[in-house]
Amino acid sequence: MKMDYQKIMVSRSLISTGNNFRIKKAIKKARQGEDVTIAYLGGSITRRNDEQKDRGFADASFRYFKERFATSGNLTYINAYLRCSF
Repeated sequence: MKMDYQKIMVSRSLISTGNNFRIKKAIKKARQGEDVTIAYLGGSITRRNDEQKDRGFADASFRYFKERFATSGNLTYINAYLRCSF
């Protein structure tokens, strides 16, 4: 019997999908050609250095959203990386 380890791991790791109302609304707006702003706020999720230009999580997920859902140049990208240390 072949085990599908990926499905098993996903089923064990996913506790809640949360409230996806806002992302669905943004997708609908993008598909209709309306203006959509996607902003990434935080530290490590938005951080990148010069060698990683356009290769961080924020960059990759914005590109995916744009390629998948945007019908025109109606998207605005904001990467608000904030460095902090305690």
